[in-house]
Amino acid sequence: MDTPASPFPSSTIVAIATGPAAGGVGIVRLSGPLSLRAAATVLRDAPPSPAPRTALVASFTDELGTVVDQGL
Repeated sequence: MDTPASPFPSSTIVAIATGPAAGGVGIVRLSGPLSLRAAATVLRDAPPSPAPRTALVASFTDELGTVVDQGL
């Protein structure tokens, strides 16, 4: 049986990937062709092209560029 093609084959997705319970870690998943550009809007220290499957520490900023948190 053929699988239908995705209606959004080149979409960029940003989604909360953490469960609804309270916790110390929040996970946001980014994927797609514009994911690096999306990340660059809120991450001050992120490299322009990070190595695949690696973690890095970066500062999260608000729309004014003020650091609001740090994360991996």
